[in-house]
Amino acid sequence: MTWIGYKNLTNDEVVRLAVIDVTLAHVRGLAQAGYPNLSIDDMVRTRIHKVTPEYIKAMKDVGFVTVSEDQLVRMRIHKVDAQFVRDARADGLTIQSPGDAVDLAIHGPRWRRRG
Repeated sequence: MTWIGYKNLTNDEVVRLAVIDVTLAHVRGLAQAGYPNLSIDDMVRTRIHKVTPEYIKAMKDVGFVTVSEDQLVRMRIHKVDAQFVRDARADGLTIQSPGDAVDLAIHGPRWRRRG
């Protein structure tokens, strides 16, 4: 079965996508944001964790330009958004990567500038 550009899907996969509300708009939005051809599992994860084109753009705006789908999901799980990154940087913390941001969200501020 073909659904929103995905070919040879099983009935279970189609139902899973429909239940999670993966829509054509979601698929196209992620593709336009630089994430085309995600697997069914990745597409479901992005939808469940609210990784939207707007979220991706906001993260790119704070400098996270080359970020994997997995990193985006991890940041969302740990409530890392663009404001979190801006606030941490305004507090003098060094946030250079999605991993830094997630680590800060989990463990607290360990990157205070010395000096």
